[in-house]
Amino acid sequence: MPSDSDSERWQPRADEFLVGTHEKGRLPEDGRIVLPKSSEAHFGGDWFLSERADGEVRLYPEAFWRRLALGEYERHEGNRSDPKVKRFFSRVTPVSVDGSGRLILPKELREEKALSSAIILVGCGSYFEVQFTRGTEEADQGGRGQS
Repeated sequence: MPSDSDSERWQPRADEFLVGTHEKGRLPEDGRIVLPKSSEAHFGGDWFLSERADGEVRLYPEAFWRRLALGEYERHEGNRSDPKVKRFFSRVTPVSVDGSGRLILPKELREEKALSSAIILVGCGSYFEVQFTRGTEEADQGGRGQS
């Protein structure tokens, strides 16, 4: 983990920001997804999957996660027993991304999102928001999807 001074000095390059909206299609049973080529500056390293209390799922590359985690820890003065610190860190799962940008979503998350049929990654600068869409969503709305 970078020291406090490393964290303060670190500045991301333009190619390190996560941008765009990427439809990944149906979620395979094994949970394997391929990250967009635009995020290749982070391939081959650890990423962190964070489930927020509101149900939003975020996927952070290690460099951004370390900065966020350090800030959260410092905000609560390193008090590990603080309920906010526990809640923040207890909803995080490390995931490995290989050199080709592939990762496997944790089994628990796949089971929780069992009704979902497709994944969309939305670039939010320092993370991807992972959106799960239901297969019957379009049918429920009476519309047709666009190609």
